Amino acid sequence: MYKDRIFVPKQYSVRILRWYHNALNHCGEEKLKKTFNENFFSPRAAETIKEICFKCKICQVNKTASVQYGHLPPRTVTMNPWHTVAVDLIGPWKFKVQGVTLEFHALTMVDQDTNLVEAVRIQNKHASHIATLFENNWLSRYPRPVKCIHDQGGEFTGSEFQEMLNRFNIRPAQITTRNPQGNSICERMHQTMLNQIRSLLRQNPPQTVAQATQAIDTLLANTVYALRTAVHSTMNASPGALAFQRNMILNLPFVVDLNNLRARRQEIVDRSNQRENDSRIDYNYQVGNWVLIIADSYSYRTTSKLDVRFEGPFQITQVHVNGTVTIRRRPGILERVNIRRIRPYRR
Repeated sequence: MYKDRIFVPKQYSVRILRWYHNALNHCGEEKLKKTFNENFFSPRAAETIKEICFKCKICQVNKTASVQYGHLPPRTVTMNPWHTVAVDLIGPWKFKVQGVTLEFHALTMVDQDTNLVEAVRIQNKHASHIATLFENNWLSRYPRPVKCIHDQGGEFTGSEFQEMLNRFNIRPAQITTRNPQGNSICERMHQTMLNQIRSLLRQNPPQTVAQATQAIDTLLANTVYALRTAVHSTMNASPGALAFQRNMILNLPFVVDLNNLRARRQEIVDRSNQRENDSRIDYNYQVGNWVLIIADSYSYRTTSKLDVRFEGPFQITQVHVNGTVTIRRRPGILERVNIRRIRPYRR
């Protein structure tokens, strides 16, 4: 049924549309368009509505993002055992015995190319303690690495750990903040370890607190052995066989073709990268652009449902070739972040 509508000149429609957008609690384009068109008509109203919703800071900061921007760059796979070691902490992992909640933390170390794992329980997170455990449980047992990948936790960025790396001429490689993919080999290993430890605790549960405390080291040792012995789906070989050129159970030699293995891993990485980029919008970040960063609490799903989803805006000061950008958090404070954590801010 035809209905008369009020004609609004374009110079006045912007104020009316902004009022409707705020009055309707920052509704989306379609809802704002239908509400306005019910009683009004204005030339090029659709374009004005799109711009209002597109550039609204309240909407950008508080609404959950459905798409991600910027394609991730290709990654070249190397196959050079003992060249790079990745370190991380796990825990606190908690379980109950006789109504008492016990928890433990552990330091994990893994060779990036063979996936050979070491894990040791830690007493605290002091950089000096972590440095000692890394030296005793990795550097004293295996060929000296060239590079050590770690996150920006104080236990790794502390002077004692960094001085230990410098003493052994090992190059530190910090991953960007709040980016689990930066140390993905450790993150994936932790998931497997957690599944196995959870299963072992249910299979043979400790009966007393004393037994549970003693069992933690045994659980870690059993888990590390299983990780070294099981055939890795990507490599078609166990990490132990790749590292030691021998089957981990039988007295049989193992011959590995590193070139063939590198080509296989490169193919898998390329497919994974393409699959992720297919769901992202092609976007080139540039110096001077303004961006929003996913709120830390939202990244780890510890946020209240009423907390903001994004922080910012922040200005990009440098764009890197490895899928990261440097932003200015505040005067004199720069931070390097992965493009997985940011989205363009529309001003």
